Amino acid sequence: MRKQKVKAKENKVTEFLILSIFAFCILIAFLNIISIQPSVTDFSFYLLLAFVIVCIYKPLRMIFYYTTGKILKCFFSPIKLLLSKNRFAELTEIDEMSGIEFERYLKHLYERHGYRVKLTNKSRDYGADLIIKNKNKKYVVQAKCFTKKVGIRAVQEVIGAIKHYKADGGIVVTNRFYTTPAKNLAKSNGIELIDRNELEKLNNLSNRQYKFASAISFILNKS
Repeated sequence: MRKQKVKAKENKVTEFLILSIFAFCILIAFLNIISIQPSVTDFSFYLLLAFVIVCIYKPLRMIFYYTTGKILKCFFSPIKLLLSKNRFAELTEIDEMSGIEFERYLKHLYERHGYRVKLTNKSRDYGADLIIKNKNKKYVVQAKCFTKKVGIRAVQEVIGAIKHYKADGGIVVTNRFYTTPAKNLAKSNGIELIDRNELEKLNNLSNRQYKFASAISFILNKS
């Protein structure tokens, strides 16, 4: 058994030496064909020779692929992490959120769009889950993470919250859609309804803005 292992190693060494000589001949012939005088004292010649050997000798080729893959992974992993860090959740992830998680998600989303955001007291929110401010305007937001359409009650709660918080307007945000009565009441009272489609647009816009800003920041920090 031991003799077989030694024999196998000897065969591999012999194979490598033969392929190295073959690669050397190929390289010399190629350089002559393209009218370049090969020089065995030139370091670039040995780099080319090593490249040819790697190309024709499978074990070295596999090592080269593996090493290159590791290097590329080490280089791109920080960039990938940078771009994905603090990303906004996909709609399928939002659907799995609890009510409180959805409110916190909206807080993060509105802050990304330049609003100052405050979460209300859960025990007495008076119809508003968030209060958002932009310049001199204040809005109350009702968050509804549902598995079905949002009804008229959510709109009624926001209408009451506008008066209580002396807000300039009201918004209802859901991961689903709205019933017809809810839409009609919102329209007659100037309440903004953000449904699943609008939420996805806001979400995607925030993701693109964050990735672009992160990429620019990464480049500037490296320069």
